[in-house]
Amino acid sequence: MKHLTIGIVFLLFIPFAAKSQSQKNFIDQNYIEITGTAETLVTPDEIYVSVTLTEKNHKKTIEEQEQLLLANLKSLGIDTDKDVSVSSFQGTYERYFLQRNEVEKEKKYQVIVHDGATLSKTFMVLDRLKITNASITKVSHSEIEKFRRDTKIKSLVVAKEKAKQYAEAIDQTIGKAIFIQEVEPGSYQRVSQYRAFNTSNSITNTASMELKNIAFQKISLTATVLTRFELKTNN
Repeated sequence: MKHLTIGIVFLLFIPFAAKSQSQKNFIDQNYIEITGTAETLVTPDEIYVSVTLTEKNHKKTIEEQEQLLLANLKSLGIDTDKDVSVSSFQGTYERYFLQRNEVEKEKKYQVIVHDGATLSKTFMVLDRLKITNASITKVSHSEIEKFRRDTKIKSLVVAKEKAKQYAEAIDQTIGKAIFIQEVEPGSYQRVSQYRAFNTSNSITNTASMELKNIAFQKISLTATVLTRFELKTNN
């Protein structure tokens, strides 16, 4: 029994000692800690427009308005099967004094256009059809995820170049990266939403507006990484 106890203690000590040695090696080695930040400006090619059709104060039914809307959007070159979708549909029961009861329907669409010129024409069509409830909800890009990844890689390259320059300034060199961590990985999304919010509030759908080729602010994607590189002394 005594030998068994010693054996168990010895086995438990081996992984603990190995782990401690590994941590010690990481802490004891010389390294340089650097952050790298990169920004990419992307011109949006997806502009989301919310369009609401309603029978209230309108002579045409929802179905008639929908038919006219889709026909006019098609005439602008918009793919109504791909870029137009119904986001909500509801009916409101209205009871009028000494008149028959009616149900007023409301239908909301999401329309995606891909450039400022088409957006301008879309709002002109809506104005001509007397559809006054429309607004831009957000802007994005069809390859936004690719741009995000590229921005992160650019920030890592920036960090490596900074580390190299700092090391050379003290007659040393950098080795392999021993630590990489993203800092505030969601920052680019907040910037993108802010740009979209500003765009949405900069346009109002009125009968007197004259829209030409609308120029949108570019979407700003930013990424920051925290890195550590081995620091070596020149021989």
